[in-house]
Amino acid sequence: MYASMDDSAPPSFMERVKSSFKQRSQQLQDQTAVWPKARWGFFFFLLFVYGLRVWIVQGWYIVTYGLAIYLLNLFLGFLSPAQDPELDGGGPLLPMKDGERMFIRRVPEFKFW
Repeated sequence: MYASMDDSAPPSFMERVKSSFKQRSQQLQDQTAVWPKARWGFFFFLLFVYGLRVWIVQGWYIVTYGLAIYLLNLFLGFLSPAQDPELDGGGPLLPMKDGERMFIRRVPEFKFW
């Protein structure tokens, strides 16, 4: 009457590849968490290489424009608080002492990556 857990179909090839990719990318993120300067340096290096490629090829301007808007949106979310302090009851905007009010980003650093 009830189907046991073992009766479900095994995951497809694409599901296994996707799961393996997610697991490997999470491992890489965990390994690089202790080197924020290296991550940001690598990001700006890749951004420079991409800009150089666009300049040499003399194309991909629309794609670059869309990428710039997307990165700007992520950057603004990275700099913005998760909750608007002015809407939280009109209390103090800055913390008065440690631990009273933490700054929580709307977009965490690894989502920004």
